[in-house]
Amino acid sequence: RIATLQEITVSSDVEALQAVAFGLADAAVVDLAVASYNIDRLGLTGLKVAGYIDYRWDLRFGIRKDWPVLAELFDRALADIPAEVKQSWRHRWISLEHTDILSDRELKIAAGVFGLLTLVIIWALFWNRLLKRRVDRATTQLQQALASARQSEAQLRELTDTLPQTVFEIDPDGTIRYINHHAVEWSGYPPEEIVSRKIQDFLLPEDRPVMAQRIRILLGQEPDTPGERIYRVRRADGSIRQVLGYARPIRREGEVIGLRGVLVDISDRLGLELFVDQLFDALPDPVFVRDRQHRWIRFNQAFCDLIGKTPEELRGKSDFDLFPEEEARHFWRKDDEVFDSGKVDLTVETITPPGKPTRIL
Repeated sequence: RIATLQEITVSSDVEALQAVAFGLADAAVVDLAVASYNIDRLGLTGLKVAGYIDYRWDLRFGIRKDWPVLAELFDRALADIPAEVKQSWRHRWISLEHTDILSDRELKIAAGVFGLLTLVIIWALFWNRLLKRRVDRATTQLQQALASARQSEAQLRELTDTLPQTVFEIDPDGTIRYINHHAVEWSGYPPEEIVSRKIQDFLLPEDRPVMAQRIRILLGQEPDTPGERIYRVRRADGSIRQVLGYARPIRREGEVIGLRGVLVDISDRLGLELFVDQLFDALPDPVFVRDRQHRWIRFNQAFCDLIGKTPEELRGKSDFDLFPEEEARHFWRKDDEVFDSGKVDLTVETITPPGKPTRIL
């Protein structure tokens, strides 16, 4: 039963058939002979017999009861008529035949297509579920990796905050992205005045081009050049501190995305070295320093006066450049003993400076 079936009352069988043919109705209940006649007469060839209803109305011959012989003759005559003749008579008056909406072949094709679509849908559902599991697994692994990276980064941040030196991270253009706690205390600037500014902004104007060049060298944009990486930083209180800079590229997937480095405050050390240099030159006795190749690399003014040479004339020279060969060999042998043993050698030596008399030291 169809719950939404709506009945339409019409005045004739012709009107019912036309309503179905013109799309005003989905079906009509009409006597088969009448329908066949009117469909053929009106040219409604698009209509088909879709089925039969429970009510049947078969035409019969009526015979009087007092003529039983006639009834028997009619029965025998009708039974002797071949089925083909009966069917031809039927077609003569009823040209419509009941046809299924789909033939057996069409039903088989439809069933095959439906089965194939069902398999495709099942495979798609299975594949989607498999992909979802893989995506979920990859997502979980990625989340774990990110969590581990964040934990490692947090541990690194905690470690750098305990260092007594300034630790920083900058972009390729010098923009500061990270500083540790010591940088804030040492510089006197609050974090918001440091982060997102260029590191060159905190240097003296004369040192800013040097820092910019060093950044380009570390990024591989220029060849390296010798020289110390000492820069002068102006702190928040206006004081100037000299720092020694160390930095290395930060790489991600093979690409340099910035620099990470350390600034070491060497102002106190430089001041101490200056004091030592002044003290060194102030000593009244000759003092010198030689490297492993027996070359003079440092000496005070008293030594220059003893030898009778300027610092430029002495620096990088050896005993054979200034003294007689016998004295030079003796000095080399004594120096090698000190280099090899590491012990202090306290002896009385004679020395003959160029153009001067021999001296006893």
